[in-house]
Amino acid sequence: YRRSDHWITNTARGGEPLPCPITPEIEHLSLAAARAVGGGIVAVDLLEGADGRLLVNEVNHTPEFHGAMRATEVDIAGRITEYVLRVAHSV
Repeated sequence: YRRSDHWITNTARGGEPLPCPITPEIEHLSLAAARAVGGGIVAVDLLEGADGRLLVNEVNHTPEFHGAMRATEVDIAGRITEYVLRVAHSV
């Protein structure tokens, strides 16, 4: 999650990153959105409506992840590097 006191939720502009459990619905929706644009390294932005429904807001081909690394304590840069090397070696 990213929260802010105003409509701007980008962590680079003051939004606060918080951990978000990956539910089966979030996983399914995110993977479907990534596949729809050809997959690879992408970031899927989801919005949660007042009724709790999840909507894909956008799929970014240049993901910003420093806030997510703070919130999740996952080495996202390292995982991206591993993915790129795995794909490069499989060609």
